[in-house]
Amino acid sequence: SPASRVSRVLDALDAAFPPAVEAMLREDLGDMWHAAVRDDAEDILEFTPDDAFEALRKNLMTLVAGRGPRGYPRGYPREAMESIAVARRRRKHRGDGGFGDRANALGVAAAACDVLAFLPRDISEVAAAAEVAAGHRRGLAG
Repeated sequence: SPASRVSRVLDALDAAFPPAVEAMLREDLGDMWHAAVRDDAEDILEFTPDDAFEALRKNLMTLVAGRGPRGYPRGYPREAMESIAVARRRRKHRGDGGFGDRANALGVAAAACDVLAFLPRDISEVAAAAEVAAGHRRGLAG
């Protein structure tokens, strides 16, 4: 079903975001990477998918600069990130995601593909999520 496809895509993103965003933040900020995630001085014991997603949203232009595919509109996936944010909120508040229709599910899968194109592919979770998202995008489009 479209809802189960969206759920699998979001689960794959949840697995990919923490290691990818941490790697990108470490590359840009070194040992101070956690300052981009939390405003207080607490140590990060667990870098959750929510932490990673919000850190990516908050630092999007900086983190993805020069990383994405050539010719991408304006060079960063802001609209795709917003689509994923909406899907994540729906999943959190409705449980099933509320993506009963194929077009909405296809939009989430496409947005996931767009965002994943900007994350480091040498991280296994990112490569796996890209395969999941692309597969569901093809399945929903066909």
